[in-house]
Amino acid sequence: MISLKRLLSEQAVVLKPIQPEESDFGPGYDSSYVKGEEKYMEILVPVNTKVGEIQYGETDPESIEIISIYLDKDHRGKGYGPQAINALVEMLNLKQIIALPSASSKPFWRRIGFGPMQGDPRYFIKQFK
Repeated sequence: MISLKRLLSEQAVVLKPIQPEESDFGPGYDSSYVKGEEKYMEILVPVNTKVGEIQYGETDPESIEIISIYLDKDHRGKGYGPQAINALVEMLNLKQIIALPSASSKPFWRRIGFGPMQGDPRYFIKQFK
């Protein structure tokens, strides 16, 4: 397991805010926890190569729900997903992230320390700081 501190020191991704209409992957599911508008970030690797996107919304000032995270197939398994989530934690000074994983994405969320949310186990949650 890679520590958050080590991952941030080796961070290879950069997040860039984009408008919803700039998304290459489209919207995720409708969230019942997001308050306000949903936001999008491009996931970029060195030399500004776009490898994916994150769609999220605030649930409160220090918490977000990740609605979708998408990485191009050629860029999966390289650590960009966890790095992008950790970059988002640092950028937004988050204390909590929740996500509604698909059946196929549950192993990813578990691998990076998320677990079922008490009271609504369809969602996964992770506390930070």
